Amino acid sequence: DIMRLAPMPIYTVGQSCMSMASIILAAGEKGHRYLLPNARTMIHLPSGSMSGNEEEVANSAKQMREVKERMIQTYIEFGCPKTPKQIGIDLRLDHWMSPKETIDDYKLADSIMTKEVFAQMLIG
Repeated sequence: DIMRLAPMPIYTVGQSCMSMASIILAAGEKGHRYLLPNARTMIHLPSGSMSGNEEEVANSAKQMREVKERMIQTYIEFGCPKTPKQIGIDLRLDHWMSPKETIDDYKLADSIMTKEVFAQMLIG
């Protein structure tokens, strides 16, 4: 949420974008979301532990379902062209992606970082 509220463009550069880091990568300004050439991105279901009585476990399970649904909606808000159902299927197991898959299939990043792009970022 903070990244979306910032008045200036947010550049994101990813190398190991696993779990919540994939959402942070995608939250960058469109056109300024980069992956390094050997980066890997991985998405998966939210995880946590549950303990306590029956009501506490049921409440924790409900919260986990709500987090999952919010994750799916967040990927869509950041431009993922997949359906909520397909994202849910992909989340069931660790879903690993190359830079090309992250950019072309999930649209969580825009391009691969090059020396030229990096130099331009430094110059501003």
